[in-house]
Amino acid sequence: MHILIDILGSIIIGGIVLLLHFGLSARMNYVSTDLLLSNSNGSNTVEITQIIEQDFYKIGYRDTTNIVFELAKENAIKFKAATDPDSLPSTFYYYVDTTNQVQGTENPDDRFLYRQIIGKDAEMIGVVRNFNLTYLDSANKTISKDSLFTQSDRDKIKGINIFLRVESSFQVSEDDKTASGEDVYSFVEWKKTFYPKNL
Repeated sequence: MHILIDILGSIIIGGIVLLLHFGLSARMNYVSTDLLLSNSNGSNTVEITQIIEQDFYKIGYRDTTNIVFELAKENAIKFKAATDPDSLPSTFYYYVDTTNQVQGTENPDDRFLYRQIIGKDAEMIGVVRNFNLTYLDSANKTISKDSLFTQSDRDKIKGINIFLRVESSFQVSEDDKTASGEDVYSFVEWKKTFYPKNL
């Protein structure tokens, strides 16, 4: 009888250990997938932000027209800047394609972020979920987006706050949902405020 109890106890303990092993293995798989996607998102974000920083710090550089900003919207901006000391200013246009869904991704919120130097073809610099711009005046107060339709109001811009969110193209786990039932994707967010010295 003691042998039978020992065998049953061993089976139960072995089953518990096996279940713990499967749970740990599944969790490790989830965490490693999330880490891999986060690293991928991080490198994509670094590439995008390097391009943005290179252009946004030079806003207004070598401009003689005093019309630096031609467009200032929530997810699009058109400004003049010279890329090097010997060049004339070019007009740069950053915008998010909000009409077309990105192909080859499961994430329905992915959108292409484009950078165009006017007179040349637009180039896609990344896939983002959010590219939000807010504009600041000389008192560091947010300028209402509704008041940026005239040039005189755009001339008040002295700073630009950028919020960028890059998400993975597929879910880490199909079981992940927000409280409202939306799918959860691995993401990286980047925020920066630029105060171009040429404004």
